[in-house]
Amino acid sequence: MSATITLAKQQATAIIQHVNDAEKGKGFLYRCVGCDKEMIVVKGATRKREWHFRHAVDSNCTGGRDTALHDYAVQVIMSNDDEVTISNKLKIGYSNPRKEVSFHGKRSDVTVLHENNDVHFEIFVTHDLDRKKIDIYKTNKIKCVRIDLSDPYLLTASPELIKDLLLNQYENKTVVYWLDEATLEPKSEEANIINTVLWLLTIVGVGYLLRNFFRKKQR
Repeated sequence: MSATITLAKQQATAIIQHVNDAEKGKGFLYRCVGCDKEMIVVKGATRKREWHFRHAVDSNCTGGRDTALHDYAVQVIMSNDDEVTISNKLKIGYSNPRKEVSFHGKRSDVTVLHENNDVHFEIFVTHDLDRKKIDIYKTNKIKCVRIDLSDPYLLTASPELIKDLLLNQYENKTVVYWLDEATLEPKSEEANIINTVLWLLTIVGVGYLLRNFFRKKQR
């Protein structure tokens, strides 16, 4: 059975389009991300989950699905120009998204501007960050977030799910470097317990001091 292809390029713009958002009919032309051959939109009246692109001429090409998902993810961040969740404690607003910004001989997938500082996003579908690139980010204190889209299920996922993982979820994100890491992670359960105990001790201590103060005044 051939692979299900849900992402293809608009011929006129080279923008990656999900089949759910693709238009059928004359004037709407699509090309394969893998082989650049013509693609046809297949949309039945029912069973939306079976919508897909197929090659106009029979082919063994699988549509360059990994590359298509990676490029589609880049497009989502580039076109959103709003905000993205980094962790369960931090959601950043951003602007000025740019593709493949160079730094120290390397390039990131997408770079955005947040509070007048660049934040780099690396999208992992099949090729993960190597140790050398990670070290460059950390050594030079360059903010970077890795987004994991390597689950094979995402190759045929809905555009809504892909966008949600990119912009709203944080479980699939790893902070490679962030200047103030304390803003990223919640306090551990142990830390919360210690803080609670310290708070109670402070209350007891203040109460003790006040009680002794009023006793002295009454003498």
